[in-house]
Amino acid sequence: MEFSGVVLNGGQSSRMGVDKGSMPVRGRPLIDISISALRESGAEEIMIVGGEYLECQFDGVVQIEDRYPGEGPLGGVITALSVIEHDLAVILSNDLLHLDPSTILKIVSTINDGDMVLPVTNGTRQVLCGVWRRNLLPILIEAFADGKRSIQSALDSIDVTEVFDINPTKFQNANTPSDIIDYIATIAGNNKKGMDV
Repeated sequence: MEFSGVVLNGGQSSRMGVDKGSMPVRGRPLIDISISALRESGAEEIMIVGGEYLECQFDGVVQIEDRYPGEGPLGGVITALSVIEHDLAVILSNDLLHLDPSTILKIVSTINDGDMVLPVTNGTRQVLCGVWRRNLLPILIEAFADGKRSIQSALDSIDVTEVFDINPTKFQNANTPSDIIDYIATIAGNNKKGMDV
């Protein structure tokens, strides 16, 4: 199934204190976790929407300006769906720490004839790790024109397919420097366990 891959790179990063996407994590920018997961899951095109220009270049990845900077993630989604080449887009945030290709493929394979798929963990829809059809664009534009800015608020008139059986840790994101420190410590601990075995 062909799909486009999108990473939303806007937001204020107020709790992180620096631009999230370019923050170094184990020798690579944080945003590269989402980009790599998209690439390895077979995304036909990958783009970054919004945020500061990333001086580190990702092979085959295009960075485009958010049409609605500072207006929240819904504007980034509208921007993405306006320019993608394929009918489907996997849209992610730039701060996912544990996302992997198999999780993306599971979400994509669930869409069937639906318009949208979102994972649900602990009763919460993971709106920044979902699959969207391009034909949702008019609905989202109308919601945006009505003053809605959050993704969740724009989904009232959309039939969303929900996926419940994915490990919640796949959607853990980094909001503060301590989240990054904990992530690095966890990876280091897991590597040490593997060496001990």
